[in-house]
Amino acid sequence: MDAVMAAIKQDMPHHLSLAYERIAQEIMRENAETFPPFDRLGKWWDRNEEIDITGINKERNLIFCAEVKWTEKPVGTNILGELKAKAERITWGNKKTARRFALFSKKGFTREMLEAAGRDEVVLFRGTEKVST
Repeated sequence: MDAVMAAIKQDMPHHLSLAYERIAQEIMRENAETFPPFDRLGKWWDRNEEIDITGINKERNLIFCAEVKWTEKPVGTNILGELKAKAERITWGNKKTARRFALFSKKGFTREMLEAAGRDEVVLFRGTEKVST
């Protein structure tokens, strides 16, 4: 019994992170005052890089990219920087395509990330509660 419980405890964070990604997608679909309606919404990947959630709105020529973090540490600006760099690799749209960003975090955000979100209009969610923009 102890071995089974240890295996469950070890795998639990992975399963919870996948569930949190699905919840974040639902939040993006159903939160019309924050997010536009999406023609497509799902993961984006290119070789060894991945964006947890990418939404496309053709009418507004907009790509919305989000990272979902189920970790014990608050999310910092490094995650936003990495997300922006990965978003530049998306080839959909044209030079005028706007890119917007969202971060979802189990444990919230560093003070620096909260400040950056205000400057850069990044949408932040701690758990399922919106904390900025």
